[in-house]
Amino acid sequence: MGESCVAVQYLEGVRGELATVEMDLVQYAESYYFRVVRSDTSLAAALSCVVDLIGAGERSSAPEVRNAAMMLASALGELLTLLRREYLGEVGSDTETLAAFARDHQQPVAD
Repeated sequence: MGESCVAVQYLEGVRGELATVEMDLVQYAESYYFRVVRSDTSLAAALSCVVDLIGAGERSSAPEVRNAAMMLASALGELLTLLRREYLGEVGSDTETLAAFARDHQQPVAD
């Protein structure tokens, strides 16, 4: 299996997990209020890594990786829209939404 196939599978896997999180928040709104102390298991802390993955995928020379990154960016955008609409209010940009989510979940804010 080529490197681009592995990258596509990874990006698609992360996209699937974000879709699951979004569905969980829609169906079980109270789950938003559960706080995870450890940054290595916190969604609020991990979302900055998703942004990095998207950026790396967008810079790929392989069109299938760029496409998977674009789909992941769309899934992240949908999740951030839900967070703004239901939990955080209109905080502004995606970067500001990520920071507000991290603060709300007592996680360090990514630079």
